[in-house]
Amino acid sequence: MHPLPVVQSISITDRALVVSGCLEAHMHIAANKYVNAHVAPTPSSNLISNVVEWFIMHFHQAMLDNNLVEIIVTYESRWNKLTEKYYTKTEWPETEIIVLLVNDDQLFLILYHQLYYCHVYSHLQPNIDEHFHSYKNSCELFNYLLSAYPNLSRLGRRWQRTT
Repeated sequence: MHPLPVVQSISITDRALVVSGCLEAHMHIAANKYVNAHVAPTPSSNLISNVVEWFIMHFHQAMLDNNLVEIIVTYESRWNKLTEKYYTKTEWPETEIIVLLVNDDQLFLILYHQLYYCHVYSHLQPNIDEHFHSYKNSCELFNYLLSAYPNLSRLGRRWQRTT
């Protein structure tokens, strides 16, 4: 086997991007093979594609791992690609469909629902129920943040009233 020639004309950053892109593609293929071989079908299997199911599980795991780089890549790249491929004229799967994929992780479901409604507002025509549920989900997110991080509710000095 002949080694590949090293191209000296591209920058280290560009080489890193090429390598990371190859690794990302390899990891995606390996993950799909693993999921297909080892993961039992879920109730959502008949309702969403395997790629979308894998994406949701991968996105959830990245959030559990606090892997900020993977969260950003997953959201900024894969979410948009899957939206273009599967959901340009329709909603993403409802949270009721993905709840088992993410072990009923309430924070992830709230965040997923935020993405869901962002998609509805940017690609579709939301109806009155969607407006209401979007507002309700935003309230749930703020309530979660305020209860998980009580210091967020304290205003800085410049916001406090001086009387």
